[in-house]
Amino acid sequence: MTHPSTSTPPSSFGAAGSPPSISDLLLMWKSRAMIVGAAGTILALVGAVAAPEYFYPSYLVAFLFWLAPTMGCWVMTMIHWLSGGMWGQVIRRVLMATLPTMPFLLFAFFPILLPGLPGVQHIYPWAQVQGQGHGEHGSTESAAAAEPAKSDEIKPEAAKPEAAEASPSLAPVIEAWKTNIPPDHEMANKLPYLDVDAWRMRAGAIFILWIVLTWILERWAWGDSPREESIHRHWGYRLAGPSLLIFSLSVLVSSTDWSMSIQPHWYSAMYGVATMGIYAITGLAFAIMASSYLSEWDPWKQLDMPRHWGDLGSLLFTATMFWTYTAFMQYLIIYAGNLPIEGSWFVARNNHGYEWVSRMLVAFHFFVPFMCLLMRPIKRDRKLLAYVAGLLIFMELVEYYWVVIPALFPEEFTLHWTLPVAVVAIGGWWVAIVSSRLHAQLARPIYDPEYEKAIHAAIQDHADLSVAG
Repeated sequence: MTHPSTSTPPSSFGAAGSPPSISDLLLMWKSRAMIVGAAGTILALVGAVAAPEYFYPSYLVAFLFWLAPTMGCWVMTMIHWLSGGMWGQVIRRVLMATLPTMPFLLFAFFPILLPGLPGVQHIYPWAQVQGQGHGEHGSTESAAAAEPAKSDEIKPEAAKPEAAEASPSLAPVIEAWKTNIPPDHEMANKLPYLDVDAWRMRAGAIFILWIVLTWILERWAWGDSPREESIHRHWGYRLAGPSLLIFSLSVLVSSTDWSMSIQPHWYSAMYGVATMGIYAITGLAFAIMASSYLSEWDPWKQLDMPRHWGDLGSLLFTATMFWTYTAFMQYLIIYAGNLPIEGSWFVARNNHGYEWVSRMLVAFHFFVPFMCLLMRPIKRDRKLLAYVAGLLIFMELVEYYWVVIPALFPEEFTLHWTLPVAVVAIGGWWVAIVSSRLHAQLARPIYDPEYEKAIHAAIQDHADLSVAG
């Protein structure tokens, strides 16, 4: 049975003072985001030349932050295709609009990924070791030969009284980390995996895989007829399961390569799982915030229903609890193990002013959202729910700052002007692409029977509220 969607946008600007149509609004957001992105890109180029040691770590924070909503919307799309439910219809268009940003994110990763640019050496200590010992294409023997000479240079420093004041077990690790020298055979065994060329090939392969899968899922989300969309849904259901497995495995590799390897002596089996929690929170929070804003206009207005928002709020609560569980278990395991190398992660993030960032994450990434999302009236009010979602998105930016910056600047609190510039530069273009895709979707009907059920449920809900009022 055919269920065409009444997704025709309202008329354009009418008389003076009339509100803009959703089509005009999305085009306005696109043009403004492009201007902001262009201005941010120019300032980012200035930062890359003037202060590369600060710019590239800040750029990595910005890149990981904007990667999160795309990955999160992708995983929520796969979950909805597998489980169904009317909650997914409310955010469906926003989820689909973020998937085409994946090729742009590959392009945005070029300053760090491409050979010939100094990004990887400014971020990863193991890349600095290779660059100092033999460049990116020299022999491993030359690097090994360079190690004793450099070790001899730091021996007098280790004998100083102030160096002896540090913890005996932690001092060699900190000194080796600061001087980029592997302190033991365990680190030496990691260097073949952390080869710069191998790291680049893995990153390229992961992005190609992500681009192909998101392109297929986004293409199969639509159909020019009920029959074509039904066929697409059938194949989409079949692809979502394997894609979810591929997503999980690729996130484990990418999170290890791009962020955990910033401190190559440290490792955690929970790190990749915690990253999946970050993606789920950021993607769902962005979809809720954008859909809440767009619910003033059709076709989103047709699905504006307290019950739908309550379901989305419960999902956001679940994602928040999942992240909290993984983060706490990671801390508990490291605390119970009491190993200096593992503890160095929290030592760097609980000194020199970074401890306030840690407390901020505990308060505003867990306690405040947890208390808000426990309240049914907040979850069922789309505007209040959007505020909670916005808070969580901001806290994800704070978390990526907390992950990257203390590892590279452990001796003093660092917040450089290149960080907001990098966030604006990538974010402007990212928002422009999403706005463009949302605008392109306006003329596309949705033939999914579940979409029509969600609309009828919203109409009935509004009727019941009118009678009760």
